[in-house]
Amino acid sequence: MNNPSSPVKLQGGCACGDVRYECTAEPVVSLNCHCSVCQRYTGTAYSSVRIVPAAAFRFVRGELRYHTSTSNAGHAVSRGFCPNCGSQVLGRIAEKPEIALISAGTLDDASLYPPALDLFTSRAQPWVVLDDRLAKFDEGIPAGPPNT
Repeated sequence: MNNPSSPVKLQGGCACGDVRYECTAEPVVSLNCHCSVCQRYTGTAYSSVRIVPAAAFRFVRGELRYHTSTSNAGHAVSRGFCPNCGSQVLGRIAEKPEIALISAGTLDDASLYPPALDLFTSRAQPWVVLDDRLAKFDEGIPAGPPNT
């Protein structure tokens, strides 16, 4: 449960404003996932996410509609979309209920917490220029922060 006295670290929402959220913790890790499932869901080359403790995340307005699929890592991932505008706002991994995956583009200040990792680079589109400053993993991370 959230502690109401904790300062809000992150805020954001969908494109139309029907869904708003806040998080009282800084991200555990920020990453770009190049897996084929993320490419399909985002409609582009990769998904940029900020992983936060689920207990620190809450919706302050609206509800999401979820779709669940199996990720390239074999996890059941539920992705939450605004039922009005279709923005992908949040992801949850069934096997890792302690975390929430915030879609970076939904943050009010998306420049905060730039990504530190590129996952599933073996599946990255050939026209994507990968940032040499980020740690690279051909597939998911063998141990450590969750992969999508």
